[in-house]
Amino acid sequence: MKIHELKCWPDLFWQAENGAMTAEFRKNDREFAEGDLIDLMEYVPTREEWVAQRGNDEEFGFPEWAEDGTTGKTTGDHCWLQITHIKDSSFGFGIPEGYVVLSVKRVKFVSA
Repeated sequence: MKIHELKCWPDLFWQAENGAMTAEFRKNDREFAEGDLIDLMEYVPTREEWVAQRGNDEEFGFPEWAEDGTTGKTTGDHCWLQITHIKDSSFGFGIPEGYVVLSVKRVKFVSA
């Protein structure tokens, strides 16, 4: 079992923390495996990162919560997830080569 440290933007982090996130679409660059843990770290994107991913129009403009000078940093908040199932491009259904859909559940991490 591995522990994967991943950054996550606040809107998605809050969903994971509240248990609403049950799947995650990721580039498969970390050798994810069922049973692995994800240490999801809340990360506030810079304006440039935001625009590159979501655009800069009225509907998806830079959020107010990111205007306080904390952009480009993790907040120190963590949410632990466990990978329960993995689907990759061999499954079909439009999953691109090199990417995976991870089924996840929220767990409490207890250190050894």
